[in-house]
This record gives sequence, structure tokens and C-alpha cells, in this order.
Amino acid sequence: MAKVAQEDFVLQFIKEIREVDRGIGGMKLWLMYQRKFGMNEPIGRDRFEDIVDKYGLKVRMKVRKPKTTDSTHGLPVYPNLIKDFIPTAPNQLWVSDITYITVWFDEYVNIFCYLSLILDAYTEEIVGWSVGDTLEKTYPIEALKMALKRIEGNTGINLIHHSDRCPSPPKIEQ
Repeated sequence: MAKVAQEDFVLQFIKEIREVDRGIGGMKLWLMYQRKFGMNEPIGRDRFEDIVDKYGLKVRMKVRKPKTTDSTHGLPVYPNLIKDFIPTAPNQLWVSDITYITVWFDEYVNIFCYLSLILDAYTEEIVGWSVGDTLEKTYPIEALKMALKRIEGNTGINLIHHSDRCPSPPKIEQ
């Protein structure tokens, strides 16, 4: 019966705190509980967390989602030259994309960077890459410059560089 009373006491405490601030998480609630009652209330951290879990009182963490490419930009789009194209050798088709990488994540902050990649579709080798903190065109252009250095001086290469929903080709100064 003592366990039921302890549970009820903890639930009442959490309810009072959450009326003031609905976003306070379990660990902070535990610290507030400890500060208020100290050793007068014989319930440990693990039991406190079990009660929070049992009654579904965890707070969902709000995670900042990174901005990604806007494919509905409304600008003219180049035709898809690779729809039925299968490369038979290296440097016929490069595909590029941008993804994000979470570099730090905690209860309050989600920090990430953007990785621009260019992949040779035949060898599946990364031929160019760049990392940046925004979606600015600077980083994909750096990746493309890196890739182009690999074929510098080679003649007779008929290369397609494919990027999803590219509104216009970037101007690259060599």
C-alpha cells in the first residue's frame, strides 16, 4: 500500500509542476522533487523515472529539423537525361545530392551540417564532396570543382552531371 501512496504522491507533484510548465522533462522533474523534499520522501530516481514511464508522462523532445531542398521552386527545370541511362564506364554519369549530418544532439539543441556529395554512378565512388553549415550553392560548387579536378586534361569525356530538380546549371570559374 505504501508503494501506491508514493506513486500517487509523485503523480500529484508532477501534475502541479506541469500545470505551470508542461514542457519540463523527467530529469528536471526529479531534480525539482529532490530539491523540494530531500530525504523526507523515500523514493529514488529510478523509481521516479519508472512512474513517469508507467503513466506516459515523458515530454516529447522538440527536434529542430534541418532545411532541405525545396523541389517546388517553380523555376524551369532541365529534362531528366538519366531516366533510362545506365553507365558502362567511369565518368559517364555523376549524380549529386545534399544530405544533413547531426553533429551534436542533446535535450535542447540539435546541431547539424550539410554534406554535398558527387558520386560516379558506375564506380559508386565519391568523386567530390564539401561540408557546410547552410544550403548555399557554395558547397555543392566546391564538391563539383573537386570532382572536375579528377578529369582535368582528359579529352573525349561525355559526362552527365545529374542533380535533382536543378533549376539552372551553376556557373563555375576554373
